[in-house]
Amino acid sequence: MERSIEATTTIRVAFARAREVLLDDPGAVFSETHTIEERRERRFSVDLGIDLAGASVHQAVTLQLGIPRSVEDGLVLPLTWHPTGREQLPPTFTGEIKVSDTRPGTRLRLNGTYTVPLGIAGKFGDGAFGRRLARRSLDALMERLASHLETEVEARLDSVGWRPAHGVEVREQEHSEIYVG
Repeated sequence: MERSIEATTTIRVAFARAREVLLDDPGAVFSETHTIEERRERRFSVDLGIDLAGASVHQAVTLQLGIPRSVEDGLVLPLTWHPTGREQLPPTFTGEIKVSDTRPGTRLRLNGTYTVPLGIAGKFGDGAFGRRLARRSLDALMERLASHLETEVEARLDSVGWRPAHGVEVREQEHSEIYVG
């Protein structure tokens, strides 16, 4: 059984810069650590997790990025993930992350479907609490990806000595000496 799911967040960096990072080095966004081989294969180890009233639940997954494609209003990165170890218990996911320009900043939207494992028992568990756990896990992942993307964009801006002022776009205008206004 498959279930649709979606999570969205907005970051305060320019779309063009976010797009550049995602195309140039998606590993900086999707994984805490990655090897050259993982970067080349666009395959990363990711920890999915949520905190629950004093406890936490975590699952390592292998995330595979597909070929990015430009769309009219942004960039789409197809992705899938499957659990690392205990493959029969946690769900798998197939979907995409869409990055688009919004004012001010960049919108990230992850949507797709996850498989509900364990047949009828899994279907019951998904209805009782699993869907809420999946939603919270996806929201936590999106916030982490957003934070990594913002950090990577800021690091690149710092390395060239220029940093925007909180999403404010500065445009210089030249005026003649008789300009009024």
